[in-house]
Amino acid sequence: MPDQDLEEHFARAHPSLSTFRRIFPFVRPYWRQLVICMVIEVAFVGLWALDPHFIKIAVDEFILQGVFKGAVYVAGLMALNSVLRAAMSAVQQLSLWRTGENTLNDVRKHLFAHIQHLSMNFFDREKQGHIIARVDRDVEFLGQLIIEAPILIVHTLSSMVVVGFILITYDWRLCVLVAALAPAVGAAAWASSKWGLPAYRSVRRSMSRMTANLVENVSGVHVVQAFGREEQNLSTYQTLLSEYKANTMVGAMVRGITFPGMMFVFGLANAAVIAYAAYGVPRGYVTIGEIPATIMYIGMIYGPIMMIAQMYDQFLAASAAAERVVQLMDSKPSITDKPGARDIPTIKGHIAFEHVHFKYDSDPHSPWILEDVSFDAKPGDIVALVGPTGSGKSSIVNLIPRFYEPQRGRITVDGHDIYQVKQKSLQDQIGVVLQENFLFTGTVMDNLKFGRPETTDEEAVAAAKALGSHHTIERLAQGYQTDARERGAAISHGERQLICFTRALIADPRILILDEATSSVDTDTEIAIQRALWKLMEGRTAFVVAHRLSTVRHASKIFVIQDGKIVESGTHHQLLALNRSYAGMFEEFMGHG
Repeated sequence: MPDQDLEEHFARAHPSLSTFRRIFPFVRPYWRQLVICMVIEVAFVGLWALDPHFIKIAVDEFILQGVFKGAVYVAGLMALNSVLRAAMSAVQQLSLWRTGENTLNDVRKHLFAHIQHLSMNFFDREKQGHIIARVDRDVEFLGQLIIEAPILIVHTLSSMVVVGFILITYDWRLCVLVAALAPAVGAAAWASSKWGLPAYRSVRRSMSRMTANLVENVSGVHVVQAFGREEQNLSTYQTLLSEYKANTMVGAMVRGITFPGMMFVFGLANAAVIAYAAYGVPRGYVTIGEIPATIMYIGMIYGPIMMIAQMYDQFLAASAAAERVVQLMDSKPSITDKPGARDIPTIKGHIAFEHVHFKYDSDPHSPWILEDVSFDAKPGDIVALVGPTGSGKSSIVNLIPRFYEPQRGRITVDGHDIYQVKQKSLQDQIGVVLQENFLFTGTVMDNLKFGRPETTDEEAVAAAKALGSHHTIERLAQGYQTDARERGAAISHGERQLICFTRALIADPRILILDEATSSVDTDTEIAIQRALWKLMEGRTAFVVAHRLSTVRHASKIFVIQDGKIVESGTHHQLLALNRSYAGMFEEFMGHG
């Protein structure tokens, strides 16, 4: 399902029992606190309902009788009641906040762990902005659904029960009068939901597009500035803003009509009570004190109903957010450990591809990215993969650590089928350096130890010296303690590449994969790295994907990939002697050099 269709699907989602079942396990550890908060809410409503009754008593028994001390006594009870309600509310709000934050943090923790175990094809099809929005904004919305909504529902129901009981004790006719107008408030609330839901769907869809556009432009700001796209991109964003504003205005119009309608019914109910008082008081059906008390009770009943209607769009937001969070939770990694999978022993590095066919999607009509690829790499071999862009070089090396799985054929490491062993035991022995030299927030030293946190500073420095990156790191502002900042923004492209090389080697992998890893390193630095790499790769099987043929000329084996097939293989000198594709590429490379 395309991203836009997926967003539309979940924007249209109604609250569902299955969603609550998926979310409830995160609430379960804190259900006692939530129940206590609900009990406090019921008690709060009971105390709140005493105030109008106190007024009734004060008017009928003391004020009209001119008994000053009695009225003061009732006023004291009302003040004490206010203090008790304030104390209960403070305790409840603190408990609700703690319960809500603990629940949401558990959800975020679960999602963070879950996302890191999803397969690469999930990230191929999902936009980064959408994933971030799930963990950030959508989880925040959950608090309204799992914490605020239950409390508001308990408040509304308990208010109806308590107030209904009190009004019946006053005068059943008065109770019927108040209840008769309640459906009108409910009808206004229903109208708000009926017309507000489509408007809300449009608002959510617009917001999703805005978020995705913003994340994309922030992530690609270098490309934006390089191509001078600032004005065009601003125009696109303004179009999205205009769409969002228009949809928001529709929602505001719905609320602007339905909420005043509820206010009208509320005022009508008060007027009806006053009119009934002119009839009921002279006949002894109701007392004078019961009239202001009833008007206050109308607020206690209608107020929560109006609040629910007013917050309906927020509950829709929370419900749709819950659907999206659950959808992310239910996203299954396409690559998992098979039943009975075992840890692979320490790798020597013998890798074999046996008639491997691979494509990134499951469409039977889409072309193969790799087709009938077979080769054998012995321990300690340096295998170079060369060929035009899109030929399948990166796909080959992505299959080795099981980032993806082929549709046909098999891959073995030291004779072990890698689809019969546990992924982590395999990936722990593979080091990967990609063209995108990604650094995490923290110091350079933190990044060097990323693959082996137990590494000492001295060991990390020794590895950097062996590789030839030590002097480059030392020249940074604070050397090894330089703050890399987000995505390594504080460090130049070439310096980040050197750090990534060192990081991979500190992890001491048995298999080393370098995917266009020297594309961002200048020629002098590349020469220094090559000298260190030949020494450090001894005893390891290394796969090198590169456009620069200078990085592969000393490889044990060179495979020329074209259209997903190995069309030539051999050493540098053997392939030059063939005078075919590789020889042509090398001649062109030397010419540009």
